[in-house]
Amino acid sequence: MGLFKKKRPKAAVFVDYEHWYISMRTKYDQQPNIKSWVDDLHKRVDIEEIVFFGDFTKYNMESEIQRIRLFTSKIVETKNASGHYKKDFTDFIMLDYIYQKAFTSSSFDTVILFTGDGHFTSVCAFMRNCCKKQVGIYAVRDCFSKQLRDVADWYMEIPSEEDLIRPYYHMILEAIMSFETSEGKKLYPTYMRVVNQVIEQYGVTEETVRDAMDKLMAQGYIRKEEKSVGFRKHITALITDWKALVEADIWDAASRATFKQKNTKK
Repeated sequence: MGLFKKKRPKAAVFVDYEHWYISMRTKYDQQPNIKSWVDDLHKRVDIEEIVFFGDFTKYNMESEIQRIRLFTSKIVETKNASGHYKKDFTDFIMLDYIYQKAFTSSSFDTVILFTGDGHFTSVCAFMRNCCKKQVGIYAVRDCFSKQLRDVADWYMEIPSEEDLIRPYYHMILEAIMSFETSEGKKLYPTYMRVVNQVIEQYGVTEETVRDAMDKLMAQGYIRKEEKSVGFRKHITALITDWKALVEADIWDAASRATFKQKNTKK
């Protein structure tokens, strides 16, 4: 008897891009990673449509339209014609669109919103209780209404814990690479040499760097190995598995090549 693959739910997806863009910029100084998010969506559901909402004339968001169009052409510009900017205007247009979708289409069984705004609590409750739709929420971490979170069937916060620590991975790997490609007397990267260089270069806390370093080591990307540095003198050096890091998309080969080019004598 053959095995049947479980059918994934069909979803209508609505994105409050102002929430995503502004929250990521102000809270984490990062740009929304639309591709990563869409990839996650595809793992969960079959997407019927994705609609982005926002006043793209604000906060230097104009260039975001081109990035969004790589994934969908459905972009709703919510600029207030009165000239008086109010975030609630975007919410109003988005809410109206979602309710209309609920009343005019029955082809989807899941509703996914990307927003942390509590104004969407009622429409989520309506979708669950009246329309019998499953409701999923994506929201920016620490910018997520508890009331909205509680009404969802499931939710995901962005960036994930892994996303938050990845910038520190890159700082550490840059420091290790600088030791490996340095000219003149060879200096092996050691745990504290790398930690101190990252602290000095980026002004981050020792606790944060140690935590990221320990995670890289726990995952097997970096290990310690005894190296001889002179007569009866040894140090505990860090050995990095660059191939594994590239395969895991934590480090890219181009970065390594750039470091080598910069530090190799001609």
